[in-house]
Amino acid sequence: MRLPHDRREANGRMKKDTGDVPRILYWVALNLVLAEWPSRTKKVLERFANLPDAFRTSREELLSIGLDEDEAGKLSSPEIFA
Repeated sequence: MRLPHDRREANGRMKKDTGDVPRILYWVALNLVLAEWPSRTKKVLERFANLPDAFRTSREELLSIGLDEDEAGKLSSPEIFA
């Protein structure tokens, strides 16, 4: 069964992220922002199966899963990768 957020192609391979930001940079950014809080990193990964979605969501959504104002602001800022 494929879930709506499943990024696999019909042949089972993962689709490439079509954005301008390489996927590894999402992981680096997440770890830099939440380095002191592994439990919060886990919450982000549980909520967003596709990590780039965590950076595209609203600050309010991030606050609702337990991030503080500063962390939510950094992750939802369009300038995080500038």
